Amino acid sequence: MFVGSVAALIGVSLLLTLSLDRPFAGDLAVPPTPFMEGALAQFWK
Repeated sequence: MFVGSVAALIGVSLLLTLSLDRPFAGDLAVPPTPFMEGALAQFWK
């Protein structure tokens, strides 16, 4: 039971990491324009 719970926790953590790895891709995407125009604009030049 304990090993299965740990395996499930690791699996969910990996899935979450992979899904949050690319926030600018996919159907539900975050556009990069607020980052390019806001406080982080100095890093895009």
